Amino acid sequence: MDRSFRYTRNNDLGIVELTGEKDFGQARRIWERIRQFIRNDGLSGIIVVDRMTNGLTEHHVFELGKWLGSSRFPRRVKVAIVDPGKTAQGNMNAFGETVLLNRGFYNIRVFPDHQTASAWLGTERPAQPDS
Repeated sequence: MDRSFRYTRNNDLGIVELTGEKDFGQARRIWERIRQFIRNDGLSGIIVVDRMTNGLTEHHVFELGKWLGSSRFPRRVKVAIVDPGKTAQGNMNAFGETVLLNRGFYNIRVFPDHQTASAWLGTERPAQPDS
């Protein structure tokens, strides 16, 4: 399955759309690109629409959390991950949210839909990618 990473910006809000298969290396590159967009574009918030097939293990998620802490990922910027499968048992995004909360990343959250993600970000209208 092909991977795609699409980034758009609306003022100081970024939107990243992900499709394809996600492994540890890919996930780390995604977070690095998000970090660069936040810094280069002066974003105050970002929505990540994650439609990727997950190939991560719990160990990978712990390692990503450790890497985010050491990469000086901006903690003041809100990152809302939209993942309709958030409530599914074994969901790695939801598990990753817990790992990141335990590492002091209180501004990275996973949501099941755009409306709740946008409300948390404080945007006036739901920021939705083109379908």
